[in-house]
Amino acid sequence: MDDHHGKMAATAIGAGLGAVAGLVIAQDPITGAIIGGSIGFVAGSVYDLEVKKNKNAPDVEIDYIEKTGAGLPQETIISKYSIRTEPENLIKRGDEIRFYSEIEVIKGRDTYGLKDRLEEELIISHDSQSEPKSNRKEVIDSSIILSGGYETKSTFRFVADNALAQGYYDYRKILYLNDDPVRESQGRFQIAIIDQKIHVVFLN
Repeated sequence: MDDHHGKMAATAIGAGLGAVAGLVIAQDPITGAIIGGSIGFVAGSVYDLEVKKNKNAPDVEIDYIEKTGAGLPQETIISKYSIRTEPENLIKRGDEIRFYSEIEVIKGRDTYGLKDRLEEELIISHDSQSEPKSNRKEVIDSSIILSGGYETKSTFRFVADNALAQGYYDYRKILYLNDDPVRESQGRFQIAIIDQKIHVVFLN
């Protein structure tokens, strides 16, 4: 797969309708109006991106050279982009679903020391009639001038007093390099009302 800047690589991490990958949310008893609700958007909000750097330039550059058998690329690229979700156990109303990303940036020979802009967007949508919830933020505060590895965390919090529609929800995380979408991961989760409790499961 070509990792070069400007070419998007898609990774499916939850599109199947069969197996459940362990996130279950059991909440307080809810009203009949919410139980029977089939319209409206998920009661939650996407919050600001949290970022930490977990690899320095020499580490990611050596890994890249060893894996590819080549030198540094000419232009800045994304050499790794993977996503995981948490938690995988029971949580209460008002807690967060967390979407983590592992990102590795390799500065190109012609761009070393120059500035690159890296942003990530989380989009959650319910159906074609609903307005998707989204949040796009810079991965780091200052522009990237060196290679490095980063972990980002986006959160989605359920709100106790809003209506919650049952059904399937799609989510996408898009990585932008200098305003161009270069990587994307996507998945799906389901919301169901069982015994007056709200359950959310991520699907494989």
